[in-house]
Amino acid sequence: MIIGAKYGTSADLWSFACMIFEMATGDFLFEPRKGDKYGKNDDHLAQMMELLGRMPNSMALSGQRSRKYFNSSGHLRHIRGLNFWPLKKVLQEKYKFNEIEAQAFTDFLLPMLHWDPNKRASAETMLDHPWLTMPAKYETKLTQAERE
Repeated sequence: MIIGAKYGTSADLWSFACMIFEMATGDFLFEPRKGDKYGKNDDHLAQMMELLGRMPNSMALSGQRSRKYFNSSGHLRHIRGLNFWPLKKVLQEKYKFNEIEAQAFTDFLLPMLHWDPNKRASAETMLDHPWLTMPAKYETKLTQAERE
């Protein structure tokens, strides 16, 4: 992990969620870039928080490198003014998923993107997720007329 905290096999579920998002949208879930006043890892953390909400302080401050990225209050040191954009809204607004598909896909991905690795869904649990057995409906995105 960027902050140097301990992690285990649940990190693979995080990666899996990122890959599934990429397959569904054609874009990376997180695509960090270096800025003039912050590094790529700072941007990566900021992007994760904008999508998932603030990282819990206990986690933000738990890594060997936490102090490099977070102040003692658990706020990012080098990036201010996060623009929160929850996953469901990203899917609807940027990728034009209809509401039902956006909600179902969000419900599938978020348990694998839980901040706390110990509370992250297991692969076994995810195999039984309703999104995997939804009836095929190929109109998952809004049409141009529906967008207008």
